[in-house]
Amino acid sequence: MKTLLNKPTFFQFCYGLIISNLKINNKHKLLPPQRRIGKYKLIKAISKDYGSKNFALGVYISRQRKVFIKTWFGVAKDLSYFSLLTEYFSGLILSKKLSKFKASESFYKIKVPTVFGYVQSDDSLSVIFEYIEGKQLTSFPLIKQTEIFLIVLNSLQKVSYLFSNREKGNFLQITGRFYLLSLPLLTLLTLVSKVDKFKEIIKIFVETLKRVNHLKYKSLHLAHRDLEPHNIIVNRSNVYLIDCERMAFTIPNYDLNHLSLKPDFKLLSAALFRKMKVKPNKFLKNYITIQFAGIPDHPNFKNYYLHNLQAKYT
Repeated sequence: MKTLLNKPTFFQFCYGLIISNLKINNKHKLLPPQRRIGKYKLIKAISKDYGSKNFALGVYISRQRKVFIKTWFGVAKDLSYFSLLTEYFSGLILSKKLSKFKASESFYKIKVPTVFGYVQSDDSLSVIFEYIEGKQLTSFPLIKQTEIFLIVLNSLQKVSYLFSNREKGNFLQITGRFYLLSLPLLTLLTLVSKVDKFKEIIKIFVETLKRVNHLKYKSLHLAHRDLEPHNIIVNRSNVYLIDCERMAFTIPNYDLNHLSLKPDFKLLSAALFRKMKVKPNKFLKNYITIQFAGIPDHPNFKNYYLHNLQAKYT
């Protein structure tokens, strides 16, 4: 009998964060995709050239139909596990909402891959998605990247108002109060993992508290929370958002502020700030920096959050 999945709770995310910081599952992150998952057979393993490596990724096939499968491995349910759960539940409803929504002024239609199901074992969770073909937004010139990225940001903002309170329950809802109350814990966790950067971390913590006035907002907006050109696939008039495990309702313009912290996208984020006529949210930028500064410097993942911290506060 198939084990039923339950939407992750706030407390489970807190537990998962602790497990992730204890690095209990680190060796499992090196495991390759399974050769067979349920009825699906592996035809191509996928290795990410960017970002953290929390999942085993592969293209699979069954009865001539290709699918994309993302697999978590671990002995204890960490933040990555609960994030994949979120992507499963949010994807089920988000794909339906976006299918009914199209910005009237845009040639492009924003989509997310359809979720087909999942396969679970004692030490793994695999979520099965529609296989998407197309070009990453990184392959387009800056002007086109800006145009499409702007459509994505505006579409996520507008579609946010189409969700009922019950439907929003499929997503994390990260309020200003949560950011403020969780800031000390995040700072402590980062201090533990980067004790040699004690002075810099304390400085940014104090500076962040001074920016509490930036937490003012009228309503929460849908945010990808890891949105960059690598995570946008363009197929003719369809624009797909992938790697949506961190999708949440949160403070407006989260995605733009997060993007601006990444050195490779300084020009893109600057152009978007100008076109959207909004200013950087310094509380959000500092919070995100603290949140991810404690990530280990994996050989294939340059921790620009930590480097930003060092450059600004050393």
